[in-house]
Amino acid sequence: MYLLLTLLMAEAIRLTLQWRLRRQFAPSGGWVASWALASDPKSVREARHKTTDHLHRSGLSDLAFTASVVVSELVTNAVRHSAGPVHLRLVRGHSLTIEVTDDNRAIPQSRLAKDDEESGRGLSITSHLTERWGTRRESQGKTIWAELAVPAATEAADAA
Repeated sequence: MYLLLTLLMAEAIRLTLQWRLRRQFAPSGGWVASWALASDPKSVREARHKTTDHLHRSGLSDLAFTASVVVSELVTNAVRHSAGPVHLRLVRGHSLTIEVTDDNRAIPQSRLAKDDEESGRGLSITSHLTERWGTRRESQGKTIWAELAVPAATEAADAA
């Protein structure tokens, strides 16, 4: 029994490391861009501008507006609910993955905001604009990620 548990744990560790390495490095033909941001409301604007500029320079202008809205929502949540720095990462593979990491371990829940509430719509907006989104716990907080589909014309141009 002990040997079986040891083998299962070793396999779980191997798979976790594989997954983390795949997420850390750009896929073939892709890229990774990342920025450290202060936990300050001014960082939301900075994150939007960095995202938009990078996507325009990378030939993904079609995604710039949608990505900047998603980045704005996710970074706003991170700034509001964490104390430490916020990290923004864009990963270009078959899709564009937006990742925002902060030091708060609480996993946010998407909810329906009431008409008179000024907040509570960020994850709902993110859900509507992206193919999928999710969270993962980190050793010192969490990462919220969202994926945007890359337009077919961009995919075809990259393949050529």
